[in-house]
Amino acid sequence: MSKQDIKAVLDTAGAALNRGDIDGVIACFTDDAVLMVHEGQPVKGKADIRTTLELIAAYFNHTLQVSQTDLKVLVESNMALATTLTTVNATMADGSPHSEQRLSTYIFKLQKEGPNTGKWLCSIDNSYGTPLPCQPELPW
Repeated sequence: MSKQDIKAVLDTAGAALNRGDIDGVIACFTDDAVLMVHEGQPVKGKADIRTTLELIAAYFNHTLQVSQTDLKVLVESNMALATTLTTVNATMADGSPHSEQRLSTYIFKLQKEGPNTGKWLCSIDNSYGTPLPCQPELPW
């Protein structure tokens, strides 16, 4: 496993999100994935994550553009912890611009069986993350 494997999943999900392809985003999750929408508000399972992503897209007037930089990855066996600096840009329904940066955290699992055998999929997505500039200094 390399950092590039995790980056590829994040890039695939990000590109799908940016073009409004919810199916493409959902394909990057495990069946039992958890998406943190806001602190203390987890959404569990692909069906509920799909509904949530559709609501998020509508909230951001279907103009959501997400980019991620400064990827850090820590791997242990079939699990990986990843953090990124995530930038979110959108145009709200009233025409006003929206922009924010957050420190996002993800947990990935290497799939050992089934149709995704050998693929890394996201099992916990905390892309809501920590707002900046309150970013803690990472030791790695």
